[in-house]
Amino acid sequence: MKKDYGVPGVYKITHVKSGKVYVGSTYSLWERLHNGHRVRLRKGTHKNQHLQNAWVKYGETAFAFEVIERHEEWVGMDRKEMNVLLVGREQFWINELKAAERGHGYNISPTAASPLGVKHTDETKAKLSAIVRKRLEDNPEYADKMKQGARERFKAMMADPEFAEAQAKRASDRMKKLHAEDDEFRAGSAERGRKAMADLQSDPEFRKAHLVRAAAQMKKLHEEPDFKAATAERGRESLTKLNADPKFRAAASERMRKLMEEVYSNPLKKAAHEAKKNAGILRRKMKKASELLVILY
Repeated sequence: MKKDYGVPGVYKITHVKSGKVYVGSTYSLWERLHNGHRVRLRKGTHKNQHLQNAWVKYGETAFAFEVIERHEEWVGMDRKEMNVLLVGREQFWINELKAAERGHGYNISPTAASPLGVKHTDETKAKLSAIVRKRLEDNPEYADKMKQGARERFKAMMADPEFAEAQAKRASDRMKKLHAEDDEFRAGSAERGRKAMADLQSDPEFRKAHLVRAAAQMKKLHEEPDFKAATAERGRESLTKLNADPKFRAAASERMRKLMEEVYSNPLKKAAHEAKKNAGILRRKMKKASELLVILY
């Protein structure tokens, strides 16, 4: 099989007794079968756990390494073009030999050169996640490169209005589900929100801008009769409930007393308060007079 060094093609690894097969494709048949699969299987480090387990259970002599197709005419071809051809032929043999069906083969994915269709256990997911985290921690430059690439890809996808709309809907649905079903998430989210707002409120410029935005929003909302009526009703209910509490009533009276003492200790504030008070009295009298005139006429 040394003649297959550097020759692209499709191969299979067969468990002779059961007939179960593993199908793959490569740019160099000899190198992949001998320096690739055979070496890893002997070391116990093969990425295909199904094939590795069978190898350990039955032993090396129970397996046959065979070339299904060799394509010397593809040697020297552009790698990208060759890869398309190889994947096509590998897919044909995966389907033909049922290599991705557990009773017939060892291929994990039913799709050639792809992890599509693979379902990992929670334990496997945790292991893979740990491997990726360690790789990123050990190589900061690689981590930065991966993050930048991910940002650029996501930015390009978000430029598509349909994708952006679908993404926003998915995020909204996910947050609604979490808030509705997960009490811990809801509490944690509220706490994070409070902390974030507290940090932002420590910035005078943000606080000022936030107050302006809030005032404008409330002003706009109060222009809607339904919202205004609902807010007034909520206010009345809340105040009625609070006033039923003797401690709250006493505290409110004390605050009002201190406020009035402060006002009347300052001549200017006292004059302004008296003027405002008199204006209110005058408005109420005029309103009553107007109502009386309406009744009379």
